[in-house]
Amino acid sequence: MDDNQRAQTGMHEKVNEVLTSNAVALSGVAEVAVKNGELKTQIDTTLLKAGLSKADTTGAAVQKGDVRTLLEKKILKVGTAAASHFHTIGNLTNERKVDFKKSEVEEADGNKLYGMAKLLFGIADPIKLLLVAYNSGPADVSTLNILKESFFGQIQDPKLATEEKGVYNKEADESIIKGNAICEELDIYMGNFAETEPTIYGLYLAARKQDNTGADAPAQITQELTIAPNTIVNIDISAITTPTGSNAVKLTVTGVTLLLFGFAVSPTSQPPTMASVSPGNALRRTFASLNFNAANRRFLNIVNTSGVAGNFKVEVF
Repeated sequence: MDDNQRAQTGMHEKVNEVLTSNAVALSGVAEVAVKNGELKTQIDTTLLKAGLSKADTTGAAVQKGDVRTLLEKKILKVGTAAASHFHTIGNLTNERKVDFKKSEVEEADGNKLYGMAKLLFGIADPIKLLLVAYNSGPADVSTLNILKESFFGQIQDPKLATEEKGVYNKEADESIIKGNAICEELDIYMGNFAETEPTIYGLYLAARKQDNTGADAPAQITQELTIAPNTIVNIDISAITTPTGSNAVKLTVTGVTLLLFGFAVSPTSQPPTMASVSPGNALRRTFASLNFNAANRRFLNIVNTSGVAGNFKVEVF
């Protein structure tokens, strides 16, 4: 689990702890318990997937290495016996095919080594009884076959294990994004307790203050601007090299005009999904909740639909 994942999951856990500890007092709004249950599911999923993404995959490589060593030895033993047999009967063609040099076997890559073993087994199996005279025989040929198939099945194991780690890490990120979306819904429902349960509400806000994009990490982009009436202003987010759905944007309206923000297909178009912020307020949303798409919906636009100019501060995390 990287720092960003750890921070966001920590926020989810704190929110879950506050809501669970005060479940009775918050029972007046049934959706809080429902969403808290969904949040706990995402926390468990994140922890599981993040743990799997960091699992030690060296075992697969070690196991493959052990099988390879045994296979190399068996290729050399059976190959030497078969080469001796074919040399005795004057079959130079087959002798050359199975007379593998030690360096050749040891330096072969996985696929080539498997090819050597497959070729050798195909030639040695019909004459396995005759190899007894050369310190080998049916048992060695049978073991050669077993080892080659075992080795073939493991050639991709380390690669697959590494790929699986990447998949698990992606799934952990996806679970975090879902958790962030649930928290944003909880923000709405918990607003009902701002006056009736101020202490609990304060604890909830403190848990949420940890931020769903990396604890108290500073914003990567901060701008304070004025937006003209009926205008769209694009915010350059290129400073974030690889933006994802778990990044977030916070808009604070410092003027007297309601503003909207979201991601659009161009710097001058209106986003199809927008969040609104009224004068004197601030709102933070994850990129995912605004339907950010790195391919075709990556332009962060602030929209003023009124006939009055507005002032705002935008922060991107």
